Amino acid sequence: MNKFLSGFFAENGINFDNSSFYGEFKGYQVSGTSLSGNISVVVNVHLDENEKLQVADWLSANKRAYALNKYSVDDYGFYCDIYTFNSAKKCAAYLEDAINFISSFKQPHGCAFCGQELTEDKRLVGIGSNKMYAHEKCFDEYCDRVRNNEIQTASAPNNYLKGALGVLAGCVAGAAIWVFMYCVLGVISWIGAIVAPLLSAVLWDKLGGKNDKIKIIIIWVSTIVFITLAMFISYLIDVNIALNELDMKGENPFVWFKTLLQDDEYRTAVLIDTIVSYAFVIAGNVWTTINLVKSQKLLSNSLNKY
Repeated sequence: MNKFLSGFFAENGINFDNSSFYGEFKGYQVSGTSLSGNISVVVNVHLDENEKLQVADWLSANKRAYALNKYSVDDYGFYCDIYTFNSAKKCAAYLEDAINFISSFKQPHGCAFCGQELTEDKRLVGIGSNKMYAHEKCFDEYCDRVRNNEIQTASAPNNYLKGALGVLAGCVAGAAIWVFMYCVLGVISWIGAIVAPLLSAVLWDKLGGKNDKIKIIIIWVSTIVFITLAMFISYLIDVNIALNELDMKGENPFVWFKTLLQDDEYRTAVLIDTIVSYAFVIAGNVWTTINLVKSQKLLSNSLNKY
């Protein structure tokens, strides 16, 4: 952990090791991780609906000042990522100002789950790497809600047809970008290869598909098929444009494409385009799959008491 940050935590009585920290800062519970210049910070405090809006507005207004890459707010506090060359100093400044802001409407020493003052029955608990003290009863009730929600989600029907339509729309959008970039700008588009799986995943969820292994398989197969079609369509468009320029309108571009493939130089160019295109597709799918697998992990498995 950064020397400045570890010194700041030691000065304020916050527990820390090489990569994580937790404890009270000015009476409010904070926790987080520090890895390779990226610092994740959680302020663990119970928030009602109006308070969540206040916090969200404050984070939005101060996003640039503290180099917040992303942030979120829920009933149990608010989270942010700080990633910049001086993230340690930004983190210290952020904690100072965030706690000063929170103290204007929240009392210190509260349980993140109920908001009531922590007493002797408090227990150190964890949600993933996020550690905090809470009423043991409150944490048990939270664990029960999480498990019940996971059971309901697992037993809910999976609308594969609507989910597949979402994947279809995402792949069509990615393929269209690929064709445009290749035929109009003359470049192989990594953008289309990234948009196809990402948009497919989002639309699958929007249209009622379940976040499971089938979703990943369908996205992989569909994106490969559609980017392949995009490449083929792009070659035919290119050939057709060339035929028109040679005053050979009406000629079959597919026939001429097959003829051109007999030329070693053209065939090599097509092969290189194909390899590069599939590399982009695989990279986009791997990145999407990693994020999907992370989102499929059960939250209940990360709940701990210490």
